[in-house]
Amino acid sequence: MKYFVLSMVSLSMLFACSDDDTQVEINQINSLAKPLQYLGAKNRVIDLILSESEKYIQTGFILDLFSGSSIVSQAYSNIGKNVISNDVQKFSGIISKTFLKIDFEPSFLDFPLDVLFENSENKYFEIYKDWIKKEENYLEKRDTKNLLNLYKSFPLIWNGKQNNSDEINSIFSKMATHINKPAFNIAPLFTTIYAGTYFGIKQSIQIDNHRRRLEELLSNNEINSWQYNLVLTSLISVISQIVNSAGKHFAQPIKFENILKNDLLESRLFRNRLIDIDTALLENITSNIAIIKNNILPTNNIVLSKTMESIISNISELPNIDLIYADPPYTAQQYSRFYHIPEILIEYKIPELQIHRDKVTTGLYPADKFKSRFCSMVKAPEAFSDLLKLTKKTKSTLLLSYSKSLSEDNGNKRMITIEKLEKLKEKIIPNYQMQVVELDLKYKQLNNQDAINQKTESIEVLIVFSKNNINL
Repeated sequence: MKYFVLSMVSLSMLFACSDDDTQVEINQINSLAKPLQYLGAKNRVIDLILSESEKYIQTGFILDLFSGSSIVSQAYSNIGKNVISNDVQKFSGIISKTFLKIDFEPSFLDFPLDVLFENSENKYFEIYKDWIKKEENYLEKRDTKNLLNLYKSFPLIWNGKQNNSDEINSIFSKMATHINKPAFNIAPLFTTIYAGTYFGIKQSIQIDNHRRRLEELLSNNEINSWQYNLVLTSLISVISQIVNSAGKHFAQPIKFENILKNDLLESRLFRNRLIDIDTALLENITSNIAIIKNNILPTNNIVLSKTMESIISNISELPNIDLIYADPPYTAQQYSRFYHIPEILIEYKIPELQIHRDKVTTGLYPADKFKSRFCSMVKAPEAFSDLLKLTKKTKSTLLLSYSKSLSEDNGNKRMITIEKLEKLKEKIIPNYQMQVVELDLKYKQLNNQDAINQKTESIEVLIVFSKNNINL
């Protein structure tokens, strides 16, 4: 096994000395869309990944097996490569379809945005008008105590708070009998589950209204599927922007008692809740359209929303693949825990909430959220074995993103070591060579409480499994 180091400084010098075509590529890389805060996103190492990939790509596709926020898929596509962007989480597929231009024509960018904001006032604004008025008043006065008391007393499907509204009680009753069914004609899903915790009350109703309106526009053929994906992607960006949580992911909302003790978190609460959804959505759509207009290279991209296991079972359906880029989870942290709310936004089905010790979990997780084998100490070796078998069956090169933790006393212990990966390689693909390319970049980790752990850092690496005898 060989180790190499790619430096950000040395690579920048390489790009500065490159020809005009390469410079165009780098400019495109810098204009990638970053639709949400995503754990382990490869924003800062994209150019290093592309540099390492280039020698292994000929005329075949690149399979981005765990595409997440689509950053890597976008980067490959923007330099003219054909990409299969895959992730089991459906919201990831929506993002990829938007920026990889699935079912897209340039004329689709010119649709009247005002159609999205017609009929913005619906019956739910009327039902919750007293709550909205109080919330607006407390936000305007920066009245933390009364605002948090309002949120604590707000009736949600799971908190058992008493209310005198027959309309709200009727909504809850319908929800209870329509678990796992679409909520469009039944309930304002975000308002009844997340209002006052992850989002404000008015914000939640606005999110519900836009989600319902978007489905209506698609059903009535007033927008097409790509425009639908564009607006959904922009709405994902909005909820990531305003969410009241550490790190701007969705693992848990910030607790009220912590807000009262911390001036920074208090100001953050008000800053989040004072963002108007309509304004933020319009800004995100406009920004995303500008990015897409700059990405003009023709590609034949494919977007899938499958498990790795499903892809392996249906490998004959795939086109020729030159390179597999894989960035799976390699700690016990399940990504479905951090991004369950964007998934709910896309599917918009009434979830059965997970119960722990007779209570709904703090994160308000759905009971059926996806669990990856890569996050299990017991199952990870088998999962990585299957990844190597997929590499063998497709006769491709595998680029595996990984990080070496400088300390594993932080709740982020790796489910498999590089040494174990090398043993699996020798067993499954012995004719491949394995190289560990250290990227000259360190990043901080999150501990079990989702706070930044300042004492620990990890070193980002690419592990290359290749049949090519290239002297690097």
